[in-house]
Amino acid sequence: MAEPALVDCAKKVLAKIKEYCSEKDDNGDPCMTKAKLKEMVQNEFGLMMKDPNNAEAVKKLSKLAEDVKDSNLTIPDLCGFFGKLLIEMSKGPKDSSPVKTVLPSCGWKIITTFNEYCTETDDKGQHYMSKEKLQELVKEQFGDTIKNSKDPERAKALMKKVDEIKESKITLEGMCPMYVIILIDLSHSLK
Repeated sequence: MAEPALVDCAKKVLAKIKEYCSEKDDNGDPCMTKAKLKEMVQNEFGLMMKDPNNAEAVKKLSKLAEDVKDSNLTIPDLCGFFGKLLIEMSKGPKDSSPVKTVLPSCGWKIITTFNEYCTETDDKGQHYMSKEKLQELVKEQFGDTIKNSKDPERAKALMKKVDEIKESKITLEGMCPMYVIILIDLSHSLK
């Protein structure tokens, strides 16, 4: 049985991030320099940069890498950075490049999967889902991952966060922090 799209993408994103982690932090965990982060963004989004339809969106992606303050980024930092990339990608035009690298491919798959669960659109054209749909997404896309987590307390905390969401309209921006938590949890379980 194939893994759900969001879990598959999370694993691919983590593998790509770890590929560029050439340093170790004080705890011996992999980390990435700011220079490597810029290189990763350039290599992963380079094809998009050549498409004039994507020029503005790509500038914003590059600026995200430029604006990073830390010199050594840990896996959790990089997962948070990917969450910001997702939000910026969702604001730009859909990438039309024929050849896809891992981060843009997974980014678009995550955005597409998120939108499949969105049953509403607000007056500005932004897709959103109800809390019930978010719970459905989490159960269908991450149920086995959460159930098999090596850190059951972390999995319980994630489910509690989902249950505590007060918003009735969850956007991609609202879902990204949860996805980042899942990425971080997966990074610990895939060591």
